[in-house]
Amino acid sequence: FGKFFRGEPMKEVKYTELDAIIAATGAKIIHHWQCRNARYHRIRDKIVLPLRSNFAEEVHYQATRIHEILHYLEHPWRLGWIGSDHQSELVCEVGTGLLESWLRLPPDYDLNNINKWLPQWSEGITENHRYLFDAVAQAERSVNYLLTLRQQKESA
Repeated sequence: FGKFFRGEPMKEVKYTELDAIIAATGAKIIHHWQCRNARYHRIRDKIVLPLRSNFAEEVHYQATRIHEILHYLEHPWRLGWIGSDHQSELVCEVGTGLLESWLRLPPDYDLNNINKWLPQWSEGITENHRYLFDAVAQAERSVNYLLTLRQQKESA
């Protein structure tokens, strides 16, 4: 991830590479008009998102897609990461930032999800000195998995 800090400023934002990464996962993504909050259904193994037009900004829509794809990777037949719900949210928030940086996408500055989980993250960090490090390591592992999966699909 050292490439994050060596890049040129972003010009025109294109999400084609992100689209290809998400497509490479094979995740079922459904946009539903009644959906208010994006979520990954573990039992049904699908992502449900609000309609794209319900998002105030394109960057928030794209960040939400990344976030939910990272939840999608938690299953045992993908990356098999197991942790608390609040630590899982931290993994997805960190992973979203890492992938946005890697792809040189503008960051999403919506802090609603972060503010919602911050008290539990603070408690987790206080109780377990490995909590933050484990979450960041899993976020990096998840992003690397996505990038590798995309590379494999491209070369196949």
